[in-house]
Amino acid sequence: MDIDYTKDPVTSATTRPEFFETPGLDRLYAMFVALTEQFAVSLERQDTLKQLLIAKGLVTEDEITQYTPSQDVIQQRQAAHEQLVSAILKPIEEELLGLDRQ
Repeated sequence: MDIDYTKDPVTSATTRPEFFETPGLDRLYAMFVALTEQFAVSLERQDTLKQLLIAKGLVTEDEITQYTPSQDVIQQRQAAHEQLVSAILKPIEEELLGLDRQ
């Protein structure tokens, strides 16, 4: 699919910009951009914490690489993953249930 980036998106005061002919693609694109932004921020914060810990001598690069989480940590991470996936899929679920038309 070729996208003409020079074309102005269709907008009005009450609607979101439309870049694609299919509204679902616009929603998917918005979700992807939002997720990518959050992921980039998370990576930056993770790197900041790692750099601070290493600089203060509290942990080494090898300790980070070789870390094995406990079962409790694995369960906490799984719950966080499920919450994230639920939040990402919420707009699609709402669309399928017709909740955003009210």
